[in-house]
Amino acid sequence: ESYLKKIGCVVKRDHWKWGEPEYIQRTKKLTNWAEYVWCEWNLANTVWYSNNLKPNQRLISRLHLQEVGQRARRFQTKINMKNINKIVIVAEHILNEAKQLFDWDDEKLEFIPNYVECERLKNMNKNLYSKKIAIVGVVPERKRLDVALDLIEGLRKKDKEWKLVVKGRLPHDYPWMMGESRRSELYYYDKQYNRIKKSKYLKNGVEFEGYTLTISEFYKSINYVISTSDFESFHYTIADGVSAGNFPIIWPWVGADELYPKDW
Repeated sequence: ESYLKKIGCVVKRDHWKWGEPEYIQRTKKLTNWAEYVWCEWNLANTVWYSNNLKPNQRLISRLHLQEVGQRARRFQTKINMKNINKIVIVAEHILNEAKQLFDWDDEKLEFIPNYVECERLKNMNKNLYSKKIAIVGVVPERKRLDVALDLIEGLRKKDKEWKLVVKGRLPHDYPWMMGESRRSELYYYDKQYNRIKKSKYLKNGVEFEGYTLTISEFYKSINYVISTSDFESFHYTIADGVSAGNFPIIWPWVGADELYPKDW
């Protein structure tokens, strides 16, 4: 976006919530104004623009992971694929799943891997003997905070210098986690917090660090990054963490071995 502005393009943002626009009148005005439309996330925004596109406009959308999940599949079936020029997908295993679920034509789909800013992260002064393990992002439940707690509890039974650092927002920081349909998930997190309080191995072994706009400095303070998720499309924690000189440990979710070396 910054580059487009730098070379003289006029870029305007149309902010959307998960299932609806923030302000539909702005959306309608921008629909009449735009030459090119980029929909980040293949959700209600892509449904709207694909069904209201003008003949002289081009539309590209970008699909991550949640769009193939159960909650968001309803949006995909309402997209007018005739008006989509390309759907960019961040991982090949997600592309294949989208094809199977929605019967989309190959010519409409484009795999473009995520970009990792290695230069920003490398050559950091690190404590190579740190026994701090980071899990970055534990929301939603599929990130499996409980598995990370299993790991650190087992390690601390052998050596109490090991620590788990939980980086990022917690469930109560997200308004969408407060809905009725997420009640069981909130209960899951309450169980993990209680477990930390009651376990003599976890009580002083888990540190919570909140969200920050930049994360490169954070990677200096730890030495291991983990991906305990049930499933992911890419998981930036691993790519960023390794770029910053940390050791990666991945639970083998589908597609991980296509993106990262198997010994990780």
